[in-house]
Amino acid sequence: PPTKESATQPQATQNKRTPEATLFIRNIPDPTKEEEIRALFEPHGNATGNKILGITLNTNRGFCFVDFDGQAAVNAIVDEAKSSLVKDPRTGRKDKSSFMAHGRVLDVERKVPGDRKSSGGNAGGGNS
Repeated sequence: PPTKESATQPQATQNKRTPEATLFIRNIPDPTKEEEIRALFEPHGNATGNKILGITLNTNRGFCFVDFDGQAAVNAIVDEAKSSLVKDPRTGRKDKSSFMAHGRVLDVERKVPGDRKSSGGNAGGGNS
């Protein structure tokens, strides 16, 4: 009987990214560590009942993926990133956000655009 299903599931899930439950974060400064990313996003996951399954951090290229076990966390985080963003009225420069690392505003997006309902990849042309 599979009573300890949750103990084996995260390992399998970690290798396969679920695009709807994945954040794509850009503008990450070099000195940023995985623990800092986790500390920024984990509370929002907990608030929606979701856990972080994995973090793929590539600071030398300035981006990161954060994989959750559900889409609710991604929706809440993207909404928070949009609503908390403060831009300089003269220059349009991003000054503040709920999601910052080393004084820099992080660009937080869904890995898959939220408005599209296709399960296909993003490699194709699209409707123009």
